[in-house]
Amino acid sequence: MFETPKASRTVIAILGRVNSGKSTLMNAICDQDVSITSSVPGTTTDIVEKSVELCGFGPVLFLDTPGDDDRSVLGARRLKKLAHALERVDAAIYLIPSGSYPIMEDEEYIVYLMSRNIPVIGVISFKDIGGDTSFTKKFFADREIPFLEVNSFEKADAGDLIKLIIRHFPKHETPSILSGLDIGEGVIVTVVPVDSEAPAGRLILPQSQFIRGVLDAGRSVLAVRDKELREALKSLREPPALVITDSQAYGEIRDIVPEEVPLTSFSILYASIKGDLGTFISGMKALERGDVKNVHIAEACSHNVTHEDIGRVKIPKFLKEKLGHKIAVTYSTGRDFSYQVRPDVVIHCGGCMLTKREMFSRLEKICGDGIPVTNFGLVIAWYFGILERVVSPYKKAVGV
Repeated sequence: MFETPKASRTVIAILGRVNSGKSTLMNAICDQDVSITSSVPGTTTDIVEKSVELCGFGPVLFLDTPGDDDRSVLGARRLKKLAHALERVDAAIYLIPSGSYPIMEDEEYIVYLMSRNIPVIGVISFKDIGGDTSFTKKFFADREIPFLEVNSFEKADAGDLIKLIIRHFPKHETPSILSGLDIGEGVIVTVVPVDSEAPAGRLILPQSQFIRGVLDAGRSVLAVRDKELREALKSLREPPALVITDSQAYGEIRDIVPEEVPLTSFSILYASIKGDLGTFISGMKALERGDVKNVHIAEACSHNVTHEDIGRVKIPKFLKEKLGHKIAVTYSTGRDFSYQVRPDVVIHCGGCMLTKREMFSRLEKICGDGIPVTNFGLVIAWYFGILERVVSPYKKAVGV
């Protein structure tokens, strides 16, 4: 329950107007006081996240959200943050209070969710208060949205809602970590550089998930530091089926790994699983032309910057050396993805912290703006002259 990353959970947003009972319902579903509740309008001022294991469904990340009709002083900023959150939502629970009529905001949000194929369950809250619910029932029924009436304070009602979730919401499907790779049998070697950015006592998320994914696939995996790679390869009776590494180690290991052994990086692997590798490969053409002046680098996780930082230090340095001229670089971090100045190209990290829906939402925006987009691992491979080599394990998947 606690070890499943948020990016591997089904993200369910609880939406509705101010004081429609969203926070109370979330507390009832989670059987905990997760969100502050009160009769004061706009009590939930920011998005509250709660990871839960729903029996019969699986790991879920619930998002308790501000009212979508918030007209307070900070309402516009809250709604902007809500819009960002909806980019990663897999499903939604939409509340309309008993005795009230559906309003414009209800219609707008339902239309938005349905346009993005996000399944919705309707909830008519505060049924114990009474009031006419015929208009709200018709509102949901006309849109073929399953719904129920609840008193958000009762656990029994939360149980009925969970049954609807199990029946109508899609579970988050995590593809096999090896899906899309065209490799043979044999040991898979994972190269784990240990530098100043490596966390003490543990592996970073892509490394640990990859190792677990290989084991789940019934394959053998050998994890080594870049310093021990040469000896590790000599110890194997047969050449490995694949060598995978952090992109930053390409310079050290490209000559160690024999040409006939498939080589790639975690960044490219995640781009193939969560994004569109073909789009990222096509985006490299913008860099290969050599006339790029403005670059936007997008990082999905938040971390302190060191002298060995890939996105903030190494990639800008590589670009300047490879292109032969100065470039202007802007950044976005975490879920605050945006660019104020139109870049010539966007370079995105692997996105291990993002859901697949969130990554595709970003690609939709970038490509919709007519901007080429590529990936950390591809850019670094291009710098070291091994771009074609590191994408060759994905030939069958993307036709490269």
